Amino acid sequence: GLAAAGYAVTRFIGEAVSAAAAQEKAVAALNAQLQIQGRYSDEFSRALQDQASALQRTTTFADDAVNSAQAMLATFPKLGNDVLPRATEAALDLATALGTDLNSAAQTIGIALNDPAEGLQRLSRLGVRFTEDQKAIVAALVESGDAAHAQAFILDELTSPMGGRAV
Repeated sequence: GLAAAGYAVTRFIGEAVSAAAAQEKAVAALNAQLQIQGRYSDEFSRALQDQASALQRTTTFADDAVNSAQAMLATFPKLGNDVLPRATEAALDLATALGTDLNSAAQTIGIALNDPAEGLQRLSRLGVRFTEDQKAIVAALVESGDAAHAQAFILDELTSPMGGRAV
């Protein structure tokens, strides 16, 4: 009776405190990585935390796992702050589609976007297929110095065949 109820409440509080600690640790790691890369601002950090909270509500991924993936993506210098939120969603989709862990998927997405031409080959090895025309478009964008559009093109292609898998 009462002892079991007390135990359940104590256990619930313990789990809530543990989840809060994990979230606090993930946000601290995210902020540290953003600072290391010279891309930290209170607004950007808050926007990423808000994205993680929103994704926690619509996917199977906890917000601390999403923040960890964001920190992984932030390590790639050629991923601009404007690309990071879309890359985060692509990582969730890739992790879900391949049944892999989120940080591995984030690393794969980060590598693919950091070096788009090599990234297509890496994604192909994982089973994400790109047509010869798509590869030529990415190569042309990279050669013309337009890596941002190459990244956006890859994200568009990633989200079309497998988009929304995590949601």
